[in-house]
Amino acid sequence: MRLLHVIGGAVFGGAHNQAVRLAPFLAEEGWETIVVLPEERGDALDRLHTSGLDVITIPLDRLRMTPDVRSQARFAFRFRSQMRSLRELIRKLEVDLVQLPGLTNPQPAIAAHREGVAMRAGAHDTATHARGRQ
Repeated sequence: MRLLHVIGGAVFGGAHNQAVRLAPFLAEEGWETIVVLPEERGDALDRLHTSGLDVITIPLDRLRMTPDVRSQARFAFRFRSQMRSLRELIRKLEVDLVQLPGLTNPQPAIAAHREGVAMRAGAHDTATHARGRQ
């Protein structure tokens, strides 16, 4: 079984720690964990690799807590192409479950639904952040 854990931030935090800590227990039950991160600067990619997890980076925007129309327009403009990329990844990797920490970037949830794959969203990521604040 294959779990695709989609995390919307590239700076290591709670969701990344959750992936690292759960992966060994999931592996004991036959689950392979693959983490997806946005193509952004941050320490999460290196830390997840060091922990032994497979990580894929893709363009992945998320909602921001800002009145800046340009930020929201970027999110809206790129939404469909990012969802297409996620759908292709789900198919290519033969994913059984998509997990995301919250719905501040809903593309993975919609992609999973459209691919007929189970999805689990947590309440870890319930707030948007201003650009530059991780």
